[in-house]
Amino acid sequence: MEINECDSHPCNPVNSIACVDAVNGYVCQCLPGYTGLQCQTKINYCQSNPCSNTGSVTCVDGALSWSCVCKSGYTGVSCATNINECASAPCMNGGVCTDRVDGWTCACAAGFIGSRCETEVDECSSQPCQNFGACTDRVNGFTCSCLAGYSGLRCQTDINECASRPCLNAGVCYDSLASYTCVCATGYSGTVCGTEINECDSAPCANGGTCTDFLSRYTCACAAGYAGLQCRSNIDECASNPCVNGLYNRSRIASAALGFC
Repeated sequence: MEINECDSHPCNPVNSIACVDAVNGYVCQCLPGYTGLQCQTKINYCQSNPCSNTGSVTCVDGALSWSCVCKSGYTGVSCATNINECASAPCMNGGVCTDRVDGWTCACAAGFIGSRCETEVDECSSQPCQNFGACTDRVNGFTCSCLAGYSGLRCQTDINECASRPCLNAGVCYDSLASYTCVCATGYSGTVCGTEINECDSAPCANGGTCTDFLSRYTCACAAGYAGLQCRSNIDECASNPCVNGLYNRSRIASAALGFC
């Protein structure tokens, strides 16, 4: 007579569905999640190490499956996927994002700083403009508005107003701040020595003499009876003793500019 090995209820009554008798043995049909000859063993779903060694903290064994607890910066069923923190575009103002584990870094464009490149560098903070120039901040730069008389990126150069040779007629130029002074050669005047002085303007010729202007000098063409640089000398026509057998008068000049006897 065959013995029914299931009569002794060998299968775990909690973890098994049924006992199946066999020749000289039995087979326990286990509930999902259990194994062993008598369904006595809970299956450890984490035993196969399904969670990523890099991205997970631990594997949690469940009744019928497993789940992974991911480290910060990782995601996915097995925590094998590194979260791309750059996907949210955290870098501002043209900064280039590099993904890290649980974070990111921004390589900022020139002229910006900060963890997200959110701050524009104030290039005027170093007071780059010299000689009281006014600084205007730009992206990755600055401009200087120079006071009159200065030039250059930083207003560092005193403009030489004499470089354009403003003084005419051999005048000598002396540079000063935002200006110049011309020292004129003899015979010229004016801001740039552009005016020839008319020496006849002062009417130097006396007694009806006619003045002719030359550069830095003049000549007088004297009226009859007068001589000298300025026609101030009354010619004594009697000095040549023009009268023969008569007297001559030294006290007057005839209308013909001759003495009379």
